Amino acid sequence: HFVVREDAQLFFGFIEKEAGAEFVDDASILELPTGGGSENGEIEIEDGIITDLPEGQKVVIPEHGRPNSGFDPFVVAILRQIGVALEIPFELLIKHFTASYSASRAALEMAWQYFRRKRGWLARQALNPIVEWILVEAVGSGRLDLPGFMDDPIKRQAWMAGEWLGSQRMSIDPLKEAKADEVDIKNGNKTREQVMIERTGGQFDEKHDQLAHEQAKREKDGLNGDAAGTALAVQPEDDEDKE
Repeated sequence: HFVVREDAQLFFGFIEKEAGAEFVDDASILELPTGGGSENGEIEIEDGIITDLPEGQKVVIPEHGRPNSGFDPFVVAILRQIGVALEIPFELLIKHFTASYSASRAALEMAWQYFRRKRGWLARQALNPIVEWILVEAVGSGRLDLPGFMDDPIKRQAWMAGEWLGSQRMSIDPLKEAKADEVDIKNGNKTREQVMIERTGGQFDEKHDQLAHEQAKREKDGLNGDAAGTALAVQPEDDEDKE
């Protein structure tokens, strides 16, 4: 029999003989480049070895073919099951949207419901307690003066009132969503602050102050009063200037 080194790359094969050929199972017929076999009949197979087989015999290496054509459907099926377990739509899990706009938007809405539930859980179980610990230490050390914080639980909750914003929702078609937000604002279904939080992030007060500052500066510098416009407010030329 043969002895293969532990660090060798292993593969196996079969010796096939032609009809009528005599099968010889004798290691002594192998011609090894580094010498013959050992005393116990073992022959060490080394890298690059070449051996001769008796007439009428040949080595057949089986092909280890794999169903490559079925790899993609298999992976897709596994990913769908993973998405179901995680409550994440398949399109969002693989970050590849091939369906229509409506189908992709529905997938994102379903994912967003799940993300909001997890955000709420994280805020209740981790973020709010951490803020409370920080405020308790600050009030106890005298760095902050929050009347009633240490004595009244209701006032403590009032001092801790806030909203964790997080990252904004993914947008598939910003123009369509902007038009939908515009209609919702006009109909009173959403506030501007809600739209800012959902689509672009940030807070209303900060953006409002920045927009007011930009609009005042544009008017001061001779631009039109529309904060979204870019055209210059060109003054008509006098006849004297033309001359």
